[in-house]
Amino acid sequence: MRRAVALPPHLGPLAPSRRGPPGPKIVLYKGKGMLMFRFLVRAKVFQLTGFLTTGILASTLLSTDPKTSDVVTCGALAVGCIVTSYCLWYYSGRYVGELSLLLPDKKTLRFSVLDFWGNRQDNDMPLSTLDPPFMNRSVAQVMDMIKPVLMPLNVVGDRQYYISVAHGHLLQKEVLQKIMYGKFDPAEPIPDSPPTTPSGRFGPEEPIPESPPTTPSTSKNEK
Repeated sequence: MRRAVALPPHLGPLAPSRRGPPGPKIVLYKGKGMLMFRFLVRAKVFQLTGFLTTGILASTLLSTDPKTSDVVTCGALAVGCIVTSYCLWYYSGRYVGELSLLLPDKKTLRFSVLDFWGNRQDNDMPLSTLDPPFMNRSVAQVMDMIKPVLMPLNVVGDRQYYISVAHGHLLQKEVLQKIMYGKFDPAEPIPDSPPTTPSGRFGPEEPIPESPPTTPSTSKNEK
């Protein structure tokens, strides 16, 4: 049975960084479009400024003899600013720009996201806190899970992160695959150059197997 995940509601992009001491790491995944996303997150400061300007304008209009059209326009601008800022605030601390496995113990995952101001924020969480999304899933179910632009990753004691398997860059495909199935053994060596598809992603040309591949045992030569 899959583990129940309780996500604390107070955790989010405004939560403090959980980065541990500096050390070596191996990058498993990199998100696509982080430069553009960082620009949008930082631009929300101007959006908030626009919202304040709209509020002042609305106050001025309402203090005189406002027309219905003016009130509707100010309300629409205010709602648009609020919704846009909230979406950027929500996803800035959840869209993973880089997912790494810390060395040498290989028992800690680092989720690199953006903070409220668009700066990099590293959150180190034990590997055991990740709820493996592919555990007990069939190949067809896994393929359906990775088709959307964003796929959620639930981390017990933290938040729900998002990665883009369909569009992101998988730098250590075999290791990430085992982690997603909940079958990664930190004692196993990590290959220097793991086999990948030409795009570096999971794709129809190479479906994700139901369980991570294992090295077949060599049989004795027949006489």
